[in-house]
Amino acid sequence: MSRWLLVELYEDLAKHRTTRTGVWSGIKILSGVRSITDISAISRRTADELVGDLFLPDDQVLASSPRRRPRRNGMD
Repeated sequence: MSRWLLVELYEDLAKHRTTRTGVWSGIKILSGVRSITDISAISRRTADELVGDLFLPDDQVLASSPRRRPRRNGMD
């Protein structure tokens, strides 16, 4: 068994009578959970460092995605 789990949340957590914090807290308190990371809050490089070596041989790296330009909000 892997040390890693991927948890997918429903888009409308309120419909399921919970919040991101509620889900986070519910997982964090479980025995055996070392840490939790919200992948939307970390860089691609950090994600690669966390899990990249699980999927690729040592001589390969994950391809980086092209940099996206920030959206213009129409106010500029």
